[in-house]
Amino acid sequence: MKTRAFFQNLVYTDLFIAFCALMMAWETEQVFQVLNRQILLFIFFATLSSYSFHSLVNIIYPATTFRHEWNLQNKKLLFFILFISGILVLVYSWRLREGWPFLALAAVPTFLYSAPNIPFRPFIFLRRIAIGKTIFLAIVWTYVTAAMPLLMSRVPFTPKQYYFIGSRLFLVYSICILFDVKDRLEDRKKGIKALPTVLSEKSIRVIYYLSLLFSMISTLMMLQSGLKFEVFLFMLIPIIICIFLYTLAIKRRDDFFYYFILDGLMMLSALLQFIYLISITFVS
Repeated sequence: MKTRAFFQNLVYTDLFIAFCALMMAWETEQVFQVLNRQILLFIFFATLSSYSFHSLVNIIYPATTFRHEWNLQNKKLLFFILFISGILVLVYSWRLREGWPFLALAAVPTFLYSAPNIPFRPFIFLRRIAIGKTIFLAIVWTYVTAAMPLLMSRVPFTPKQYYFIGSRLFLVYSICILFDVKDRLEDRKKGIKALPTVLSEKSIRVIYYLSLLFSMISTLMMLQSGLKFEVFLFMLIPIIICIFLYTLAIKRRDDFFYYFILDGLMMLSALLQFIYLISITFVS
């Protein structure tokens, strides 16, 4: 049972989330025809490091999910993962040192997202002003996986780049809203003022569907700006799936649904594009 639980956690928690970030950044580089493996590896290890740190500091409240309980029981392994991934982050940060301002712009807000869970007074205060944590997290994910690879590769920004960033931002934001709905009771206990703790369910539903609408509009604008039709379809599929997920999401709290299905939706278009590229390579 312990072995099974160990692999369950690795499959659909921190390592899986890091893989999602890697694939999302890879998709950005594919869409805009840039390839920098150093950036991709930095993003993978930085995501793994940040989520391991977040799991370690989120231990002052009783476990409410399998993942939380696993984290509380495996602190030494989390420290080990944090240590190894942290070293590799430093290695790739040095290799990418010419773009250090762009890396720093990702590091600071990433730390601030986990900071309210640190049980010391300066950080506890952040819980009172964390009402924007949902959009904050969505912005960080979008910056790291969409904007930063372009900035680090010195790609000139055109409307197509901005539409791509908008499409990803609003899709990730809608998924973050579902996570916040799940964490509503826990956030209230912690004193964190996320949107679901201060707004009605009707208001949250409206914001959720508006976000998906903006993501779809941004994706359509990308098509008008020269995006390949097959890539457009790949980017549209997770948006359409999310349209039908809200009612299901508010009734479920299991880790598999949130940390595999929903997190997986963020990288679904990248995965579809990867499979497509592999398939046409073999056909040709």
